[in-house]
Amino acid sequence: PFGRVVEYERFEGTLTGKAELSSGTFAIVERAQDFVLVPWRDTLEKQIGREIGGVMHGRDIDWSFGITKSLGIGF
Repeated sequence: PFGRVVEYERFEGTLTGKAELSSGTFAIVERAQDFVLVPWRDTLEKQIGREIGGVMHGRDIDWSFGITKSLGIGF
């Protein structure tokens, strides 16, 4: 199913490609339970297939690439 990205809220997932829609070009970011569409930038081309994340600010996004997930177990 399609999910939504809320402004100023962090999102993470795997960048699987781009979609050409009538409203513009969007990056497809697959998450565990859904996928989201966010504005495409040419710099994303080399990131397809990788874990990415970001925080949306209007139509701009602060991107982070190569996210590593940890188990979060502490002693």
